[in-house]
Amino acid sequence: MVRFEDDKLVIELKTYSASGALEKWMELQSAVCNVIRNADSNNICDTFYAIPDFLEELIPDWDVAKKMTAQLS
Repeated sequence: MVRFEDDKLVIELKTYSASGALEKWMELQSAVCNVIRNADSNNICDTFYAIPDFLEELIPDWDVAKKMTAQLS
């Protein structure tokens, strides 16, 4: 589900368990990076390849992610 607020866009994905939310989030971010990396280079411009690097930088390491979601436990 996507919800629009005054100053943000909120995307909600059902994980069906609080303990699975972190794993799902990290899995989805990695999957997006992989899809972009495997795009056909004949159909995209050179700057396109900066996108997976940018997205990967947004992925915290496991310990930081656990702290970010501590309230779910």
